[in-house]
Amino acid sequence: MISKGVPRLVVQDIQNHLIQTSRIGEEGWAHANQDEDTLTGDYFGRLRTGLIRNGNWKWRIKYNKFRGRGHGAYEKTVGADGIITVEIEKNGIRETKSIIFQAKKENNRHIMDQLEKMQRTLPQGNMILIFTERGYFAVTGSDYSNDMNIEQRAGQYLAMVFLECINGQWGVDYDAVKNELRIVGKKIPHANIRHKLEISIAQEN
Repeated sequence: MISKGVPRLVVQDIQNHLIQTSRIGEEGWAHANQDEDTLTGDYFGRLRTGLIRNGNWKWRIKYNKFRGRGHGAYEKTVGADGIITVEIEKNGIRETKSIIFQAKKENNRHIMDQLEKMQRTLPQGNMILIFTERGYFAVTGSDYSNDMNIEQRAGQYLAMVFLECINGQWGVDYDAVKNELRIVGKKIPHANIRHKLEISIAQEN
């Protein structure tokens, strides 16, 4: 379950959104396959929502991506392209759960250096996203190898692995004002983040 107090119907609505919009996002391959950053932005842009109300609960999805080029690029520090965050709020109590990711095209899957950095940053909260003409696929970082056949679609992974708390780390958040990735109140230095996927859930009194 995504969180102790979140109704199952709300979780299922978010899962359905992630799976359905991910399928639509995969259509971006035909228009953006020349550049990995463009593919990443196009895909996660499809997942983004405005504020959605579900009974007494409300949720939304946002995304950001770590800057990968130039002086102080955060990707060089953590090995990740970006971060996905689930933010849950109930009665003024806020919780966050995140997963960082590295995204590559199918013919550029030699990413072990970046994966090692992600494992050091969030050992229980990282994934690999692979863009292909056949679809977009995802796998938990600790399960990844260069020669493996990744079979789980990215939307299914986000909905059934990340959202269901099989992978990802609680107490991790990104401060968009200070450009800081924080782990249980601490920060990872030299943050410079451009895009982030964030799922926010709140309950109205």
